[in-house]
Amino acid sequence: MWSPKGASLLGDKLVEGMELRDDRTDKRKIKDFFFGRWKARWTCLPTCCQTKFWLGDPGGQGDALASLDCTTLGLALQARTEHNYLKYHHNIVGKISEQICHFCGEEHEEFIHLMCECSTLARDLV
Repeated sequence: MWSPKGASLLGDKLVEGMELRDDRTDKRKIKDFFFGRWKARWTCLPTCCQTKFWLGDPGGQGDALASLDCTTLGLALQARTEHNYLKYHHNIVGKISEQICHFCGEEHEEFIHLMCECSTLARDLV
């Protein structure tokens, strides 16, 4: 049985039965094999529910998020999860009692409101 340089006995056992012939194709087959095993384990894992919800399956939108710089990634996750410094979240966690937008005074101060609905911000951006 052929095995890549430095492969362990466990690795030999796992790829046993794969028809490995040329180096480039073999590496791809092995990578796909282990990625498939990892993805199946990740999907069946009963924990990490929020991470699975927001980032999806391995190889999905999580890869795009992982390519962002730290500041942009932080802002994207805050926008998506509503775990941020806006009044709506601070009210939910019990830090403040008010959640009305301090710009317009009409709605809950949350990300979607500021980006799409806040009349004061919309007027100032135009």
